[in-house]
Amino acid sequence: MKLRLVDPAGSAIPIHLVSADGLPAFKAGQPAETGRWLETTAFRAEAGSVSLVPAAGGGIACVVLGTAKTPDTWSLAGAPRD
Repeated sequence: MKLRLVDPAGSAIPIHLVSADGLPAFKAGQPAETGRWLETTAFRAEAGSVSLVPAAGGGIACVVLGTAKTPDTWSLAGAPRD
């Protein structure tokens, strides 16, 4: 799901909404390190799951949120809690 709330800034951390069905295509479009991280941590993109993908130099490269097959307005609701 492509949704841009703000223009990306150098310090912005991307948040990706990904369903279990869409996970293979998502990983194919990401850097190899991201795919390896998701495999290593057994991330399956179940609704409500969260993966903080580390950046090579430290920090967070991106956040991957597992969603239902069809994400809706509430797909981001639990993110601040996790």
